Amino acid sequence: AAGSDDFVRKPYRPEEIFACMARHLDLDYIYEEEAEDSTTGISTESPAISAEQIAALPQDIREALERAVTVLDVDEMRQLVKRIEAIDSELAAALSQQVETFDFSAIKQLLAATGKGTNHV
Repeated sequence: AAGSDDFVRKPYRPEEIFACMARHLDLDYIYEEEAEDSTTGISTESPAISAEQIAALPQDIREALERAVTVLDVDEMRQLVKRIEAIDSELAAALSQQVETFDFSAIKQLLAATGKGTNHV
């Protein structure tokens, strides 16, 4: 009667949000498992990124990266990765993998760990 079909209580858990969306939108999710490449033994996990690598980026790129991560702007993130590639190709490759797997929380944590990210009030 109030215009709501469902609700999710705080603290939000991603699995609850996705389950709620699946119920109301009649969705079936397909999950990709992380696995080792059986032919090479190479793991498909993201390469490690250090806070020092992020801190070494110019301030304007770090600020733009933080804005893009905050608003989940995948296109902007891809453009920033291209800019970062000219500075640090290893970091760009690792960030690109995180962007393509939508691991924005890891990028956000790295920015926070640098202590040089922008301060939002």
